[in-house]
Amino acid sequence: MKQDASGRFLKNSVPWNKDKKGVYSKNVIAKMSEAKKGRRTSINTEFKKGQIPWNKNLKGLNLSGGKGWFEKGHRWESEINNKRLENLREKVLIKPKLESNENLTYILGVLFGDGCVYKSSRSYRICLDVTDQNFSMSFFQALKKIRLNPFIQERLPSNGIGKRKKYIVIANSKVFGEWYKNISLLELEKILTNRENITGFLRGFYESEGQLYRNKSGSVTLYIHNTNLDLLKLLKKLSQQLGFNFKLYGPYKNSSNLSCNKKLLYRLSLNSKYDSHKFLQLIKPSIKNL
Repeated sequence: MKQDASGRFLKNSVPWNKDKKGVYSKNVIAKMSEAKKGRRTSINTEFKKGQIPWNKNLKGLNLSGGKGWFEKGHRWESEINNKRLENLREKVLIKPKLESNENLTYILGVLFGDGCVYKSSRSYRICLDVTDQNFSMSFFQALKKIRLNPFIQERLPSNGIGKRKKYIVIANSKVFGEWYKNISLLELEKILTNRENITGFLRGFYESEGQLYRNKSGSVTLYIHNTNLDLLKLLKKLSQQLGFNFKLYGPYKNSSNLSCNKKLLYRLSLNSKYDSHKFLQLIKPSIKNL
């Protein structure tokens, strides 16, 4: 059929094979058969048995402009190589959102409690190892909200007797690790400047180090334990800004610490059921609630 300049078939044109009958030639059938098998059918591009490729024994990278072939293992100049590494590092480096907000201060509260940050190879690892799945998921979601890429490992007890499954939240970030390692209590106090940030920190620290006790008479006591006296003093000061008057007790012997060098334990306490309920309503913890 005839076609116009744009390739469309013209109306009323007659196809070249109209009224023709018969089968394809042997040559055409052979080409069609080879094409169905995924083989090249062009005599100009098909690979022939015994043919030597044009690039055999050539190694490295060929650049346009007549510079020829680089030998295998070619080394760039140090200036060029450093620039390439910087560009690559910029692309793959995870950049967390470190502006003060409730998610970030919640993460800090967990890390100052049960969590930890330590150097791993050339990066830093943010880790939380707990037996409560809700707690692990809460920490996991907070890490995602500050643009980290966490994952959770589930680990069964080795002996299978008297132990609960562990949920281990892990994220890797050199930027976050270097930032976190430079946070002193003075710097922490500068971060916790508003009600939202203080609430986030208290929630994370309470989920890590808090305890809720209810006796048979219905009396409720809320505890927060830690070995860092200065940190608990800061928490007491911050909670007072929210209208809660924790009492500080201690020191006590730390019977739960299995190490030889046992640190003394201190405790913040709310002895009022009303204040405890009000505190939990404010911070909204994922665990240890009424």
